[in-house]
Amino acid sequence: MSFHDPRLRFPLLPSGAKVVFGALAAASRPTEDLTISEWSDRYRKVSPESGSPWPGDFRTDRVPYRYGAGLRHIRAVPPPVDND
Repeated sequence: MSFHDPRLRFPLLPSGAKVVFGALAAASRPTEDLTISEWSDRYRKVSPESGSPWPGDFRTDRVPYRYGAGLRHIRAVPPPVDND
């Protein structure tokens, strides 16, 4: 079996370079710049088995004792970057 046999047998098979570089391009796209509370509101889910009166989408404004003004501000500040 030569290198060209798979290409002849599977003409719709994408080239390895396309697959690898496509994956690298997808992985290098910038992520969303969200604070922790914004991320929680968008992606966090509350399980019905948790016993919460509000299963489903998590909402930060429902738990002010945990995400009060001071704590929300602290969580919104990005961590320092170490340039060493």
